[in-house]
Amino acid sequence: MLARRLVGATGWLRGQADTGGLPIGYFGASTGAGAALVAAASRPDAVGAVVSRGGRPDLAARPCRTCRGPRC
Repeated sequence: MLARRLVGATGWLRGQADTGGLPIGYFGASTGAGAALVAAASRPDAVGAVVSRGGRPDLAARPCRTCRGPRC
């Protein structure tokens, strides 16, 4: 449910004149970390970065198969 809210908020931001062209990033902690990853995976065209602090990134294992990240 939280991931859907993030996707909805992202769509709203993209539709606004003042924010439509700005880069979007998510920050998630605890279970919000998984939600941020799921939402970003569903909107790769709109979300440029995700910061996941602890939490449950395992909740996003399946959607994150399509995510890309820097190689360390």
